[in-house]
Amino acid sequence: MTKHIFIVGPGSVGKSTTGSLLATKLGYAFRDVDSQFCERIGLIGDYIKEKSYRDYCKKNADLFDTLVAEAGEPTVFALPSGFLVHEKAPEIAESNKKLLKKLGLTILLLPSQTAKEGVDTVVQRHLSRNYIDTDAKIERERFISRFPKYLSYGGNIQIFSVAAPEKIADEMLVRIKEWQSNIKATL
Repeated sequence: MTKHIFIVGPGSVGKSTTGSLLATKLGYAFRDVDSQFCERIGLIGDYIKEKSYRDYCKKNADLFDTLVAEAGEPTVFALPSGFLVHEKAPEIAESNKKLLKKLGLTILLLPSQTAKEGVDTVVQRHLSRNYIDTDAKIERERFISRFPKYLSYGGNIQIFSVAAPEKIADEMLVRIKEWQSNIKATL
């Protein structure tokens, strides 16, 4: 089994919920990078308002490095929505992509194979979160603009689903085992 598993994708696709379930199924620890940011540094929205989105991207990457260094056991990480697609800091996104390839297995979680199919579900979920100060138009544009960037990243495993989190976690588990079998077969 790989040491760390990283779940990437847009906000509100279920990375944290399914990641926690997957970690339990694997007997791994679980870390939600957004939650850790809020606990250790402050509310994300407040930080961005006080500093800038670019500063947040850098601070987030530094926090991720710290969390990985602190992880003494295999861990499932739910990564922030912009971790691989920082529009204001593309060099940080590229550095993050390279780092993930070295550190473990990456699962891309998307609601569908096209932005058009998944945008309404994700925006509805995103707007239902009380801590987010945004509107539907902004979130639709963000999701649609970032979607092809996520697809082009790919990850080791791609999951396209809006099923219940338990079912998605089960699918992840099956796909991880398939991925490991394929890796062993090529050695």
